[in-house]
Amino acid sequence: AWAAVFGAASTITPFLLGASLGAVSSGAIRVIGSAVSVAPLQAWLNPLTMAMGATALALSAYLAAVYLTVETQGQLQEDFRRRALLTGGLLALLAVVLLPLLARYARHSWEVLWQWQTLPLFLGGVLLAVGSAWGLFARRYKLSRICAVGEVSILLWGWALAHWPYLIYPDLTLLNAAAPLATLNGVLLTVLVGLVLLIPSLWLLFRVFKGGREYKSRP
Repeated sequence: AWAAVFGAASTITPFLLGASLGAVSSGAIRVIGSAVSVAPLQAWLNPLTMAMGATALALSAYLAAVYLTVETQGQLQEDFRRRALLTGGLLALLAVVLLPLLARYARHSWEVLWQWQTLPLFLGGVLLAVGSAWGLFARRYKLSRICAVGEVSILLWGWALAHWPYLIYPDLTLLNAAAPLATLNGVLLTVLVGLVLLIPSLWLLFRVFKGGREYKSRP
Protein backbone atom coordinates (compact mmCIF):
# COMPACT_ATOMS: atom_id res chain seq x y z
CA ALA A 1 0.00 0.00 0.00
CA TRP A 2 2.79 2.41 0.87
CA ALA A 3 4.54 1.59 -2.41
CA ALA A 4 1.35 2.43 -4.33
CA VAL A 5 0.95 5.75 -2.48
CA PHE A 6 4.60 6.65 -3.01
CA GLY A 7 4.40 5.72 -6.70
CA ALA A 8 1.24 7.76 -7.23
CA ALA A 9 2.74 10.80 -5.49
CA SER A 10 5.94 10.47 -7.51
CA THR A 11 3.83 10.48 -10.70
CA ILE A 12 1.34 13.22 -9.86
CA THR A 13 3.83 15.70 -8.39
CA PRO A 14 6.12 16.21 -11.44
CA PHE A 15 3.14 16.19 -13.81
CA LEU A 16 1.41 18.98 -11.87
CA LEU A 17 4.67 20.91 -11.62
CA GLY A 18 5.09 20.87 -15.40
CA ALA A 19 1.42 21.67 -15.93
CA SER A 20 1.71 24.66 -13.58
CA LEU A 21 4.67 26.02 -15.55
CA GLY A 22 2.62 25.68 -18.72
CA ALA A 23 -0.40 27.40 -17.15
CA VAL A 24 1.51 30.46 -15.94
CA SER A 25 3.17 30.75 -19.37
CA SER A 26 0.00 30.54 -21.43
CA GLY A 27 -1.59 33.87 -20.49
CA ALA A 28 -4.86 32.17 -19.49
CA ILE A 29 -4.41 33.21 -15.84
CA ARG A 30 -5.02 36.94 -15.50
CA VAL A 31 -4.11 39.03 -12.45
CA ILE A 32 -5.75 42.45 -12.53
CA GLY A 33 -5.11 44.35 -9.31
CA SER A 34 -6.16 42.01 -6.50
CA ALA A 35 -8.48 39.97 -8.72
CA VAL A 36 -7.43 36.71 -10.34
CA SER A 37 -9.42 35.23 -13.19
CA VAL A 38 -8.75 31.77 -14.60
CA ALA A 39 -10.21 30.14 -17.67
CA PRO A 40 -9.90 26.47 -16.58
CA LEU A 41 -10.00 24.89 -20.02
CA GLN A 42 -7.54 27.36 -21.50
CA ALA A 43 -5.21 27.37 -18.47
CA TRP A 44 -5.10 23.74 -17.33
CA LEU A 45 -6.42 21.57 -20.15
CA ASN A 46 -4.74 23.13 -23.18
CA PRO A 47 -2.20 21.09 -25.20
CA LEU A 48 0.79 23.09 -23.88
CA THR A 49 -0.07 22.45 -20.23
CA MET A 50 -0.61 18.74 -20.82
CA ALA A 51 2.60 18.44 -22.84
CA MET A 52 4.66 20.26 -20.22
CA GLY A 53 3.19 18.05 -17.50
CA ALA A 54 4.07 14.92 -19.49
CA THR A 55 7.56 16.30 -20.18
CA ALA A 56 8.22 16.97 -16.49
CA LEU A 57 7.03 13.46 -15.63
CA ALA A 58 9.22 11.84 -18.32
CA LEU A 59 12.18 13.95 -17.21
CA SER A 60 11.78 12.83 -13.60
CA ALA A 61 11.53 9.18 -14.64
CA TYR A 62 14.59 9.52 -16.86
CA LEU A 63 16.64 11.19 -14.15
CA ALA A 64 15.68 8.51 -11.60
CA ALA A 65 16.58 5.67 -13.96
CA VAL A 66 19.92 7.25 -14.89
CA TYR A 67 20.81 7.74 -11.23
CA LEU A 68 19.97 4.13 -10.43
CA THR A 69 22.22 2.79 -13.18
CA VAL A 70 25.11 4.11 -11.07
CA GLU A 71 23.75 2.70 -7.80
CA THR A 72 23.09 -0.86 -9.00
CA GLN A 73 24.90 -3.75 -10.66
CA GLY A 74 24.16 -6.82 -12.74
CA GLN A 75 20.71 -7.50 -14.16
CA LEU A 76 19.14 -4.76 -12.07
CA GLN A 77 21.51 -2.23 -13.59
CA GLU A 78 20.60 -3.43 -17.09
CA ASP A 79 16.91 -3.06 -16.22
CA PHE A 80 17.39 0.57 -15.20
CA ARG A 81 19.47 1.15 -18.34
CA ARG A 82 16.56 -0.05 -20.49
CA ARG A 83 14.15 2.14 -18.54
CA ALA A 84 16.42 5.15 -18.98
CA LEU A 85 16.71 4.55 -22.73
CA LEU A 86 12.94 4.17 -23.04
CA THR A 87 12.10 7.30 -21.07
CA GLY A 88 14.89 9.20 -22.83
CA GLY A 89 13.35 8.37 -26.20
CA LEU A 90 9.94 9.44 -24.93
CA LEU A 91 11.46 12.67 -23.61
CA ALA A 92 13.00 13.46 -27.01
CA LEU A 93 9.63 12.88 -28.68
CA LEU A 94 7.86 15.15 -26.19
CA ALA A 95 10.47 17.87 -26.76
CA VAL A 96 9.74 17.79 -30.50
CA VAL A 97 6.02 18.10 -29.78
CA LEU A 98 6.52 20.84 -27.21
CA LEU A 99 8.33 23.34 -29.44
CA PRO A 100 5.42 24.10 -31.82
CA LEU A 101 3.05 24.19 -28.84
CA LEU A 102 5.21 26.89 -27.27
CA ALA A 103 4.95 28.92 -30.47
CA ARG A 104 1.17 28.53 -30.41
CA TYR A 105 0.25 28.90 -26.73
CA ALA A 106 3.20 30.73 -25.09
CA ARG A 107 4.33 33.25 -27.66
CA HIS A 108 6.38 35.31 -25.21
CA SER A 109 8.47 32.33 -24.06
CA TRP A 110 8.88 31.15 -27.66
CA GLU A 111 10.26 34.51 -28.81
CA VAL A 112 12.61 34.88 -25.85
CA LEU A 113 13.85 31.30 -26.33
CA TRP A 114 15.55 32.27 -29.61
CA GLN A 115 17.28 35.37 -28.28
CA TRP A 116 21.02 35.45 -27.77
CA GLN A 117 20.88 35.11 -23.96
CA THR A 118 18.73 31.96 -23.96
CA LEU A 119 19.63 30.21 -27.21
CA PRO A 120 23.06 29.02 -25.92
CA LEU A 121 21.29 27.42 -22.94
CA PHE A 122 18.87 25.65 -25.27
CA LEU A 123 21.67 24.32 -27.47
CA GLY A 124 23.72 23.36 -24.41
CA GLY A 125 20.76 21.37 -23.07
CA VAL A 126 20.48 19.53 -26.37
CA LEU A 127 24.20 18.64 -26.31
CA LEU A 128 23.97 17.41 -22.72
CA ALA A 129 20.92 15.30 -23.60
CA VAL A 130 22.90 13.69 -26.43
CA GLY A 131 25.84 13.14 -24.07
CA SER A 132 23.61 11.49 -21.49
CA ALA A 133 22.09 9.19 -24.12
CA TRP A 134 25.55 8.26 -25.43
CA GLY A 135 26.67 7.46 -21.88
CA LEU A 136 23.76 5.02 -21.55
CA PHE A 137 24.50 3.33 -24.87
CA ALA A 138 28.22 3.06 -24.03
CA ARG A 139 27.46 2.03 -20.43
CA ARG A 140 29.34 5.06 -19.13
CA TYR A 141 26.80 5.56 -16.40
CA LYS A 142 28.58 8.21 -14.33
CA LEU A 143 29.06 10.34 -17.43
CA SER A 144 25.40 9.85 -18.31
CA ARG A 145 24.37 10.98 -14.83
CA ILE A 146 26.53 14.11 -14.96
CA CYS A 147 25.07 15.05 -18.35
CA ALA A 148 21.51 14.35 -17.18
CA VAL A 149 21.93 16.62 -14.14
CA GLY A 150 23.32 19.35 -16.38
CA GLU A 151 20.47 18.85 -18.84
CA VAL A 152 17.80 19.29 -16.16
CA SER A 153 19.56 22.31 -14.63
CA ILE A 154 19.84 24.04 -18.00
CA LEU A 155 16.22 23.23 -18.81
CA LEU A 156 15.01 24.92 -15.62
CA TRP A 157 17.24 27.96 -16.12
CA GLY A 158 16.17 28.18 -19.76
CA TRP A 159 12.49 28.21 -18.80
CA ALA A 160 13.12 30.88 -16.15
CA LEU A 161 14.92 33.12 -18.65
CA ALA A 162 12.31 32.52 -21.35
CA HIS A 163 9.57 33.45 -18.86
CA TRP A 164 11.42 36.52 -17.53
CA PRO A 165 10.36 39.00 -16.16
CA TYR A 166 6.97 37.42 -15.47
CA LEU A 167 5.78 35.28 -12.59
CA ILE A 168 2.37 34.85 -14.23
CA TYR A 169 2.26 36.06 -17.83
CA PRO A 170 1.19 38.72 -18.86
CA ASP A 171 0.13 40.68 -15.76
CA LEU A 172 2.28 39.73 -12.77
CA THR A 173 6.04 40.26 -12.86
CA LEU A 174 8.58 39.07 -10.30
CA LEU A 175 9.18 42.68 -9.24
CA ASN A 176 5.48 43.33 -8.69
CA ALA A 177 5.06 40.13 -6.70
CA ALA A 178 8.12 40.67 -4.49
CA ALA A 179 7.70 41.18 -0.76
CA PRO A 180 9.00 44.38 0.89
CA LEU A 181 12.77 44.65 1.18
CA ALA A 182 12.75 44.15 4.94
CA THR A 183 10.87 40.87 4.51
CA LEU A 184 13.26 39.68 1.81
CA ASN A 185 16.26 40.46 4.01
CA GLY A 186 14.68 38.52 6.87
CA VAL A 187 14.01 35.52 4.63
CA LEU A 188 17.60 35.60 3.34
CA LEU A 189 18.98 35.63 6.87
CA THR A 190 16.68 32.77 7.88
CA VAL A 191 17.78 30.70 4.89
CA LEU A 192 21.46 31.21 5.71
CA VAL A 193 20.90 30.16 9.31
CA GLY A 194 18.82 27.19 8.16
CA LEU A 195 21.58 25.99 5.84
CA VAL A 196 23.89 25.64 8.83
CA LEU A 197 21.50 22.96 10.13
CA LEU A 198 20.35 21.57 6.79
CA ILE A 199 23.69 20.83 5.13
CA PRO A 200 25.02 18.57 7.95
CA SER A 201 21.62 16.86 8.10
CA LEU A 202 21.68 16.14 4.37
CA TRP A 203 25.24 14.84 4.65
CA LEU A 204 24.16 12.47 7.43
CA LEU A 205 21.10 11.39 5.42
CA PHE A 206 23.16 10.44 2.36
CA ARG A 207 25.81 8.84 4.57
CA VAL A 208 23.23 6.59 6.23
CA PHE A 209 21.42 5.63 3.02
CA LYS A 210 24.54 5.15 0.90
CA GLY A 211 26.67 3.47 3.55
CA GLY A 212 29.15 2.13 1.01
CA ARG A 213 26.84 -0.76 0.13
CA GLU A 214 26.28 -2.17 -3.34
CA TYR A 215 22.82 -3.22 -4.45
CA LYS A 216 22.42 -6.20 -6.75
CA SER A 217 19.44 -7.98 -8.21
CA ARG A 218 18.28 -11.10 -6.42
CA PRO A 219 19.28 -14.44 -7.99
